[in-house]
Amino acid sequence: MVTPVRDYSKSVSVAPFIVNYSGALFREYPGPWQVMLKQDNGEYACIAERRERYNLGDVKEEMQAAMGLNTEVCGRFP
Repeated sequence: MVTPVRDYSKSVSVAPFIVNYSGALFREYPGPWQVMLKQDNGEYACIAERRERYNLGDVKEEMQAAMGLNTEVCGRFP
């Protein structure tokens, strides 16, 4: 099962300032769910996998982490 390919952009504070990336959520039953990131050559590379299905937010976070773009600071109220 392949979900539609999604395109994303992320603003960063250094050049090139906007990073575009694409990926997909893939599963070949009975195997695990895989987050696939589109490479410059057009092929998809598996960057994360698990038995439970990823939600869209988790897929996006995995792609950002793989590209070093997970710059969001998680805060906690005391």
